[in-house]
Amino acid sequence: MATDNNTVIGLQQHIRDLEVEIVDAKKMVNRLLVRTGQPPIYSEADTGSEVGNISALRSDQFYGKALSGAIRAYLQMRKHVGPANVNEIYDSLCKGGFTFETENEENRKRNLRISLTKNTSIFHRLPSGTFGLPEWYESVKPQNGEEDKKSKKGRGRPKKHTTGKKAGKDAKPEAKKEDSKDDAETSTVEEDKTPTMVKAVRMALESFTAEFTKQDVVDWIARKYPALKAQQKKPSIAAMMGNLKKELNIETVSEGNGKEPHKYRVKK
Repeated sequence: MATDNNTVIGLQQHIRDLEVEIVDAKKMVNRLLVRTGQPPIYSEADTGSEVGNISALRSDQFYGKALSGAIRAYLQMRKHVGPANVNEIYDSLCKGGFTFETENEENRKRNLRISLTKNTSIFHRLPSGTFGLPEWYESVKPQNGEEDKKSKKGRGRPKKHTTGKKAGKDAKPEAKKEDSKDDAETSTVEEDKTPTMVKAVRMALESFTAEFTKQDVVDWIARKYPALKAQQKKPSIAAMMGNLKKELNIETVSEGNGKEPHKYRVKK
């Protein structure tokens, strides 16, 4: 009986490997047709470029990824299946080789749940308690929940008025408070226009038409969205680039050597 089970498991893995090869072959056919000026013959669903293929989940699918990046990658793979609960996401991350920071399963799930509920600009919680991606639902707009709450707390507070000599002394401090309030409201507006780091990395990669380095990506984000503090988050940006490499069809032009950095380009 054990031999039969091993045979079934082996065949299932073989099937998953074949499915991956088929998807890769379809993508190659589409690219070749586009290069010759012809329309692609396989849809996004056929090539898995939009929703992925859960049955082809590799044992190292999420290895080396950040937690939020791994969760998003998994949800993208199951768009055609629909949202998932915490246990489903946890089991799939484990199967995909994600490395948790703790061995305790309850703590792992707690960290997973915190990431899902905290990153409201990346993940959307449905009334059923399951989680999907905001772009799946037309009426849902990504929100930075905690920032929204903080910005609302400072609004609508009554101003204190004083009379006599004391009023003259307090005139400048009151003006400063008003200025700081205006700055805070302006800052809130600017933050609303600032994308998530993942989206900023995607925008940077899509903007390059020639060869570029990881530092070029960091500089682009720092210049366009200083609020993201890209220079301080180089490791995270490098990891996000790795996650998007296959999706955006990015190839390595030359390997870095010593002081020379790796160079990349987007294959058209």
